[in-house]
Amino acid sequence: MGRGDNLTILYPPGCREVTEDVGPDELIRRLKTLAHTLQSMGQDDGAYQEYIPLAMHIADDFFLSYASRDVQLLIACCIADVLRVYAPEAPYKDPPQVKTIFMFLIKQLGGLKDPKDRH
Repeated sequence: MGRGDNLTILYPPGCREVTEDVGPDELIRRLKTLAHTLQSMGQDDGAYQEYIPLAMHIADDFFLSYASRDVQLLIACCIADVLRVYAPEAPYKDPPQVKTIFMFLIKQLGGLKDPKDRH
């Protein structure tokens, strides 16, 4: 996925598009809604299959390397729930992409450590 792709991306009800032309504040608002929606999604409803293009979209380098840490953290939350909902068959299949995603998630976890902790 990348700029210029003409793939139709469906969003869950109540979620708005997350695209490169949305400003940072609005993007954060939209990602919070998306993260909350994905968090409440279960494997048993089966409807999540239609959101595979969305799962691929949020794992785009544009979002993984976004300047805002808040955006990156929300993207990480969304990807973590994608992995949970789609388990054991994650939509991410390309080995370099899988490595990039997991390195991104590990980096985000490192940012959650207590700044007062010296270890």
